[in-house]
Amino acid sequence: MRLLYLVDLSLSNFYPLLTEVFGKRLQERGHEVIWVTRPEGDEGYHETTIHGQQAYVLPHSEYSEVRSFVKYLTHRTHTSRIFDIFEKHQPIDCVQVRNDLSMALAASALQQRTGCHFVHRITHLKAETMWYMARYGQSTHPARDYLKAWSGRRLRDYLANRADLVLPISEAMETELSTNITTTPMEPLPTGVDTELDRSDTDPQLFRDRFDIGDREIILYIGSMSPSRNLEFLLEVIQQLDMDGRVLVMVGGRDSEHRNRLRSISRKMGIADSVLFTGWLEDRKMVYNANAAAAVGVNPLPTNNILRTSAPIKVLEYLLFETPVVVSDAPDQRRVVEDSNGGFVVPYSVGTFAEALSKFFDLTPSERSTMGASGRAYVKCERGFDTLTEQLLRIYSEYGLLE
Repeated sequence: MRLLYLVDLSLSNFYPLLTEVFGKRLQERGHEVIWVTRPEGDEGYHETTIHGQQAYVLPHSEYSEVRSFVKYLTHRTHTSRIFDIFEKHQPIDCVQVRNDLSMALAASALQQRTGCHFVHRITHLKAETMWYMARYGQSTHPARDYLKAWSGRRLRDYLANRADLVLPISEAMETELSTNITTTPMEPLPTGVDTELDRSDTDPQLFRDRFDIGDREIILYIGSMSPSRNLEFLLEVIQQLDMDGRVLVMVGGRDSEHRNRLRSISRKMGIADSVLFTGWLEDRKMVYNANAAAAVGVNPLPTNNILRTSAPIKVLEYLLFETPVVVSDAPDQRRVVEDSNGGFVVPYSVGTFAEALSKFFDLTPSERSTMGASGRAYVKCERGFDTLTEQLLRIYSEYGLLE
């Protein structure tokens, strides 16, 4: 199979699933992937390679949804550079898009003009998230964002209904999308982690030393600190716990404004000494060190908004490094934790989450170790890149994409 993959990311922001499954393992199994990616900064058009495979970096102008939509309506999508790339690499069996609607417009036009397969990979619900933030006062331009959310969802669903196959990132997302995507089959394709990594690849003390944590037990949160995550919830949990000899370490939050907002809230709550913000860590090895240093990983994902459809990537990383977890009962992370016996799943309430953490701290070292080992065993079996590659190829084969 020769696959043209139109990706909504620049190369530096590629997730491991992209490079390890599509970039490496598909190639090892005799398939070819030709890449189209976003630019870094103000980069212009140029060619490069990903795992030895041809890749094209397009300028921002090619990713304009408004311009692409006008071309689509006026039947001028063939003037897009995507068509030149497609013709250059004929025969192409399938064009797959990751999220981006401007690229999906081009893929749909290619499908209509050439008869190639069109697969729409959806990893996050951008329109629904934008609507939620506008609805609950987390947007600086709510009227504009309502309009963008409405139009973005309509266009996404329209294009998805014209695709041959939709690949949502979770079963919960499939359920959410099924309301309006009614003519195209959907197959959830989850995310995964590099199961070749383990605790022996880490240096937990290096992380402790860098952030002056000492020998305190670490409750670890890694991820976004956007207001939509409602991390005030986690701070309220910490307020209810006995934090003597313990610290909540919050890693990530690319936007410093979001981190500073939470830091200010922790001061007002009187728990600033029990909460440490590391800032964004560019070095993935330091993130792995944080995982290995933690006593427990947490992910209190809100279950009353669109975030319940998210993939539990951070939970998988906690478990990969044998770190037990306490999580809210969002559908996909609930399945991972229950199937792995790698921690506790609780309803999304401050009291029950705090009780679960207290219960964890009452466990013996042996019980914690057993829980961590069970979590890693599950991830290695179910969420490794080899497993996901075989799952992807099975889906492609089932829907006739490998013919």
